[in-house]
Order: sequence, then C-alpha cells, then structure tokens
Amino acid sequence: MSWPEIPRLVRLSLRERFEWWIGGGRLPDGTHPRGWSELLSLLFSGLWREIDEGQAWSEAEKDRYLRAACDVLSYVEEHGLLEEDELLNRQMFMSIGLVKSGFSLPGKGYAAEDAIRQIMAVLTPERIDECERLSPGWTKLSTPEIARLHRVKQLIKLAGEMRDHLVDPELRAVVLRWEPLYPRLP
Repeated sequence: MSWPEIPRLVRLSLRERFEWWIGGGRLPDGTHPRGWSELLSLLFSGLWREIDEGQAWSEAEKDRYLRAACDVLSYVEEHGLLEEDELLNRQMFMSIGLVKSGFSLPGKGYAAEDAIRQIMAVLTPERIDECERLSPGWTKLSTPEIARLHRVKQLIKLAGEMRDHLVDPELRAVVLRWEPLYPRLP
C-alpha cells in the first residue's frame, strides 16, 4: 500500500524532503501507521550518512534539518501515529546519531541522558528482574515471551551505544548493570 505523498517524496533529495516537512507537508489524516513509518524511513535513512560523510552540509543546515527531524518525531508521538516500540526505536536512533555526530540540540530531548531515561521507563527494575529470571530457559518460552526478551536486548544494546557519552555517573551505572544481561537474551 502506498500513500500519494510517498512516491513524490521518493523523487526528492533529503534536503527537499525536510523542506517539505518544514513547509507544513503532512500525510493525510487517517494515514495508516505504515505510511508514517515509510515517511520516517524516507527522512531518516540517509540523514546520518550524509552528515557523517560530510555532504557539504553547513552548520546552519545541520541545525535546521536535525531540528526538523526532532519535530517530525515529536509530531508522530503527539498524534499517536506509530506503535510505541517503533517510535522509541526511532527516537533512540536519533539520540545515537546526535551523540555520535557530536551535534547537540538543547531542549529537544535527544541528549544521551534523555534517551537513557526513556529506556529506563521501559526497562524498569521489575522488567530487568523478570528477564534475568527467564533468560536461562528462554528457548522453552512462548514466542511472545521470547519477543519481549528480545526487545529488552535491543534496548540494552541501544543504551550501551550511548553509555560512554553519558555525563551522569548514575545513569552510566544503570547501563553498566544492564549490560551483563545482554548476551543471555535471545
């Protein structure tokens, strides 16, 4: 299934896609979450590659388009347009990209500390305890239980990628406590 805006956006450059968004471009009301997911893929798929490869982006362009990327994620979150897990993944990849590029956007909520706090809201101590209890025999669990454990593993991996960029020693300690669980999960 495709949405009328998507094929048109595919033909645009990354900068033009962000200009479409900045100019008020949106998918129609009632668009299925897959449409929003497709839009986010179009906006984010080449973003970090272009920034990392030095595609002649000025500092002003980086600021403009990275702020727009944060705004897209905020819009999607505020309007409940994606499933929580997918939204959290995209937010975490935005945080990781910002951290690794050395670019910060104060007040946007994508600093490493902000990202870890979002992960902590999902990886509660109770959930970590449950994973530690279930991990030794995970091969005997039901498919939904295995999927839940795998989701925790993904979040621990994302947190680990940000660990060395954390300023707050308490948050770093939390991530360090999670990391031994990572290899024991599916």
